[in-house]
Amino acid sequence: MKKRILTLFLICFTVFCTLPLSAEAAFAEEDMTYFTGRDCTSNKTAAATIDFVMNKYKSMSKYPGSGQCWGYAEKISSMLAASRETKYYTGLRLTEKNFKNKCLNAKAGTHIRLNREKKFNAWKGHSVVLLKVTEEQVVWADNNYAGENTVAYYSGTIEDFLWNYGQYGYINMVAKPIKYRTYSEPQVSSGADEKKGGVRLTWLKLSGCSQYEVYRSYSKSGSYKRIAKVADTNFTDNAGRLGEKAYYKVKAVKRSGSKYSNVTSRISKLMIPWPEISNDAVTGQVVLNWKPVPKADRYIIYRMDLDTGEYKKIETTTECSFTDTDSNDQDAYYFYRMKAVCDTNSKGNSPYVYMGWCRNEPLY
Repeated sequence: MKKRILTLFLICFTVFCTLPLSAEAAFAEEDMTYFTGRDCTSNKTAAATIDFVMNKYKSMSKYPGSGQCWGYAEKISSMLAASRETKYYTGLRLTEKNFKNKCLNAKAGTHIRLNREKKFNAWKGHSVVLLKVTEEQVVWADNNYAGENTVAYYSGTIEDFLWNYGQYGYINMVAKPIKYRTYSEPQVSSGADEKKGGVRLTWLKLSGCSQYEVYRSYSKSGSYKRIAKVADTNFTDNAGRLGEKAYYKVKAVKRSGSKYSNVTSRISKLMIPWPEISNDAVTGQVVLNWKPVPKADRYIIYRMDLDTGEYKKIETTTECSFTDTDSNDQDAYYFYRMKAVCDTNSKGNSPYVYMGWCRNEPLY
């Protein structure tokens, strides 16, 4: 089976059953960010908004607004676009040629409406937000994962995109941003940082602001301490107390006067141990290797029982390598999950990372 699409965020074992995988696959259980706004656009204002959006409307979360796919697409598009150029089409087939003609190099935040019918219909069809469209890559946002108004973010080729939405035969509408939106009030959102651990804060870029101050407290109404001064629109706090919920706000420093953002909260957790998976050169047994996770006390590894579908603990170690001496079946498929452990507070444990491996052939 050819790999068609790569989901870039929260994926658990059910996805092993629904999405094709490469020979070496590792997925996190939480809202991990595998691309940022800067991977989608060179415009700093739009990049900051994309980061904020992906933190606020996290992958695999339920979109809280109304309007389902249309409402979600309009919300994200309007957060990015100060103004748009909207064109409607009748009988425009969803082909690679037409998609490129209407959407290639479109600005991040383009709302494309797909339909099984030739004419635009606000009640029928499906809406998607395009974040990047080049000859090599399409990045997009959709809130119809598994048909349940669930947010997901994707990256793939143009072929991947067309294959994924092949049930819709027509393009009914393309609404492209003309100018990106700037903001006068700071807004901040929080998420997990999969590369550094801790809490990743993102906020909307304010016009005329060149510096931001980040404040943290362990009580929403308590005293806030400044922990950073930055010129960028994001900051990772990996010095917080593991396992404890911290509250954050950002102050935008401007000549005309400083403004504080809303308050957002997040529990600080260990970084995910992303393992490399391979076979022992002599025995052929499955081997996991990973880099040390800062502040981690140990690591726990589980293997799936294929008869029950349950994961059973097979190893607790302080090392950064593990060989599964029971993986001796050359034709078997092996599924693992692991986490980094914080002994002082289990809420600070890293999210699980899930892996799949077949000794004899690639996992697809």
